[in-house]
Amino acid sequence: RALSLAIDRKMLVEKILRGGQQPAFAIVPPGLPGYTPPTGPGHDPAAARAILKDAGFPEGRGLPPLELLFNTSANHRLVAEAVQEMWRRELGIDVRLVNQEFKVVLSERRAGRFQILLSDWSADYLDPTNFLDLWRSDSGNNHTGWSSPEYDALMFAAARTADPVERAAQFQRAESLMLAASPVIPV
Repeated sequence: RALSLAIDRKMLVEKILRGGQQPAFAIVPPGLPGYTPPTGPGHDPAAARAILKDAGFPEGRGLPPLELLFNTSANHRLVAEAVQEMWRRELGIDVRLVNQEFKVVLSERRAGRFQILLSDWSADYLDPTNFLDLWRSDSGNNHTGWSSPEYDALMFAAARTADPVERAAQFQRAESLMLAASPVIPV
């Protein structure tokens, strides 16, 4: 959570990427018909520092260096370097960048051989499940190690709900739960 709060997403898209991207504060992007994603963590370096201090690492002291794995891509490098600097500046954390070819990153991801992984996802269809199903405990795309029976139950219930308003509400509860747990950091 501290790592997420230390990222200035607005600056990242406006000053670093500069391609018209929108900052991501949730897993499901805005604009999907019938669904409004919950508001996830924003940029709050003071809260990030307080969380890190409560975890026993004031100003990053005592925290071993972290590794951020990313594939060979100009945009991934830009994001990785910017995030590395934000975490250093805001939290005092030493982050080592590990750049690998895409095939190697996929292999490392499947094997769970990473501390932090920079990745992206493109939707196949316009529905919250295209993003939220990734994080179910039984998903072959969930490489985080995060598992939540409550999240799984909400996703299961939403998949069996015909009422679109109730279905969206269940997805929002699931997404809120996941954003609070912070196994991934939308940027």
